[in-house]
Formats: sequence, C-alpha cells, structure tokens
Amino acid sequence: MLDPCYIEDHWKKASECTPQGMKFYGALKNKVTKLLQEKGYIVEVLDTDEHFIKSSDKSELEVIQGLLIQFLIEEKEMGLVWTQIHNDSYEEVCELTDNELRAAEYQNTIATVFQTGFGDGTYEVYATYKDCSIPGHKDERISKVEIELIVD
Repeated sequence: MLDPCYIEDHWKKASECTPQGMKFYGALKNKVTKLLQEKGYIVEVLDTDEHFIKSSDKSELEVIQGLLIQFLIEEKEMGLVWTQIHNDSYEEVCELTDNELRAAEYQNTIATVFQTGFGDGTYEVYATYKDCSIPGHKDERISKVEIELIVD
C-alpha cells in the first residue's frame, strides 16, 4: 500500500486520462447494441451484463454519446445508462472490483480497492497503535486499521 501523500503521482483526473471506451447498460442496452452495430461499431458484452465499445478517440466517443441521446429521444423512454471509461481514473479502479472477490489491487502496488457491499455510507474505522518509542523520544504509530462494513 502506498502512502496517500504520493497518490497524485499515480492518479489522474478524468480530463487528463486517455479514454478506453464507453460502457452502457439498462433495459434498452440490446436495442442500442443493435443500433450501434448497424452503424459499424463493435460492441462487446461484458460479464457484468454491461455492453462496451472500445475507443480511445474522444471525438468518436462524443459521436456515440450523441447517438445514445438521440436514441432515447426517439424511443421516448428511459432505460439506458452510459459512462466513458478512462485509464488511471476512478472508473478504472471501480472496474477492478467487478469480480467474484469484489476486491483487487490497483496497479499491483498503489492501493487496495474493494466494494463495501452496500454502497455509500458511514462505516466505523478503528486504528490500533503500536509503541515504536526509542529512549528519549515517544513515538506511537498506527499498526493496523480495521473498517467495520457489516456489524456482527
């Protein structure tokens, strides 16, 4: 795990990231997939029941977003959610936890990421301190952190 003081060296804002593509899901995802395929886009179906169009071209992703908006206007119904996916961004970290364990390491060394299981909320956090003092210098340091996600 990395000291949070250094996270900015590894974390980028979405505007600074290279897009990887666009992910979409919802009741209308199959209709949208058909529309996009008819327009020549390759749509991947992910294990998460989401569909994904791979592209690092920001202009192309803006065109696709425009197509999605137009599609919803023409259908006159809701049922589609989409988001651009970027590298080295919040979206990428969230994507890492989309597995059986609901947890992963970010870039193998930067951070550990996990789902709470219940979404946003307030969770109790406990720190255990260890006396690392040397003669003449008192020094207590955090040796363990525990986050209580589900109360027993």
